[in-house]
Amino acid sequence: MEEEKKKKKKKKKEEVGKEEEKEGGEGRRWEKKMAEKKKKKKKKKEEDEETAAMPGTAMKEKITISSGGIRTHASKETGA
Repeated sequence: MEEEKKKKKKKKKEEVGKEEEKEGGEGRRWEKKMAEKKKKKKKKKEEDEETAAMPGTAMKEKITISSGGIRTHASKETGA
């Protein structure tokens, strides 16, 4: 019973390893993931800038207030 589980697990690991080789290995997968995160962050920043440029819109800005080592987060509306 346990031997069958071990064999299945080993087989699955080998399949994953083959897929990684096709994609260029673990490092390549990590690079793709980080590039995707960067794109999302850049897109969000551009959208925020567009929203801020529109007249009559208010954006919420997250500010951190620290007093005596205690940090609290507050929202501050900016814009027109």
